[in-house]
Amino acid sequence: MKKIIIGFVSALVIIGLGTIIYYFVMPRELGSLQNIDLKSSGPTASNQPINKTQESNDYKILKTTDFEVKYPNWQNIDVSTIPDAKYVKVAVSNQRCVLIIKGTPLPANTSYKDYIEGIIKQSGAALKINSQQINSASAYLDGDVTSGQTILRNISYSYLAKSNVVYGLAFVSEKSVFENYCRETIENVINSVIVK
Repeated sequence: MKKIIIGFVSALVIIGLGTIIYYFVMPRELGSLQNIDLKSSGPTASNQPINKTQESNDYKILKTTDFEVKYPNWQNIDVSTIPDAKYVKVAVSNQRCVLIIKGTPLPANTSYKDYIEGIIKQSGAALKINSQQINSASAYLDGDVTSGQTILRNISYSYLAKSNVVYGLAFVSEKSVFENYCRETIENVINSVIVK
């Protein structure tokens, strides 16, 4: 197995300290997702005791007391380079599409909507927003970031649970292959979300 180097460049956009996650995803060797060889060791969803995970064929289930989601049974990726890795619940990839799920506490005395809008505003010109929708307890963001010659696309969803934990799901891929490698998975995952 090749050495794996996945660099999550956090200098651009980390929306909501992991609420809606937008990362550059690049191996150090080249700026291409197609060359990523994934690591199965390190802190991942499967070895974090705070996650209750059930497996079934092509999907697993992440279930907490107030949030549940079905996610693809892809290979775990090393989360050690993801900012606020302690909040990562799931980090998986099919070598073209990366899915990261985080559960981050909402800061005290901050409304969910203000929190999300503030984080998006902080991202500045680095993020080209294709579309967004922010409600009082959920958000959606579709955006692009250019890194050298590579354009990365991110579609993120975020949900506020009754425990004031913000669950963020981010799907990231090279824009040129996003529809082929992420789209169907996004629909399956998002349609399974249960927020209590």
